[in-house]
Amino acid sequence: MKSLRNNRIAAVAAGSAVLIGLGSVSATAGSLIGSADIRDGGVHKTDVGRNAVGASELVNGSVNQKELSAAVLDMLNRAATPGPKGDIGAAGPAGAKGDAGAAGPAGPAGPVGAVGPAGANGLPGAPGADGDQGPEGPQGPEGPQGEAGQAGLPGEPGIANYVTKRVTRALVGGGTNTEAVVFCPEGTSPLSGGYSINSSAVAQVIRSSPTPKGWSVAFEVPDADTSAQLWVVCATVSAPPAPPAV
Repeated sequence: MKSLRNNRIAAVAAGSAVLIGLGSVSATAGSLIGSADIRDGGVHKTDVGRNAVGASELVNGSVNQKELSAAVLDMLNRAATPGPKGDIGAAGPAGAKGDAGAAGPAGPAGPVGAVGPAGANGLPGAPGADGDQGPEGPQGPEGPQGEAGQAGLPGEPGIANYVTKRVTRALVGGGTNTEAVVFCPEGTSPLSGGYSINSSAVAQVIRSSPTPKGWSVAFEVPDADTSAQLWVVCATVSAPPAPPAV
């Protein structure tokens, strides 16, 4: 605004009373009249010729707004006030295509696609190594009864009709030998036997053994008489099978 005002003032001849010695005044008058020779208010607008004072002769702040004409003020106001905004101009031509930008980060994984059709069967692979033996499975249901087998060879003689027989026998003392016998029931044979002395008297057993019909024990009683209990285990023993004919 200051430079514009200075430019406008350069064309105005008003308010230049203090610089009368510059411009179009003759050299003779300039050498005869100085600033000290001019009293305040002594130079008027009519005393200054057109274009006699230029912008270079004006000092900033030496010309006030009241010293300007209405035409100059109107011109300054129109120059300082911006006009209305103009219309948007037409779009210019498209610029050249820029260089490709850097690749952006990878996006999130998309949803799983639908299962495709099954491919053709491949060639059989090589047999794998044998695995560990698995645990034993549960027992299966009982199968149907098989056919009867052939008769086997005759077995060993069988034993049946077990029976234990007990008896008490008196033993004579005085150092004598006494044999006591317990017999098996009819039709049985002795398998084992034994004895027990019924008192605290001393008696020595000489023999304890089976007989064809029972069990026999021989005692020697050196002191008083006593008694003993005998038993025999008997059973029916079948005869062994006959040897095969030659």
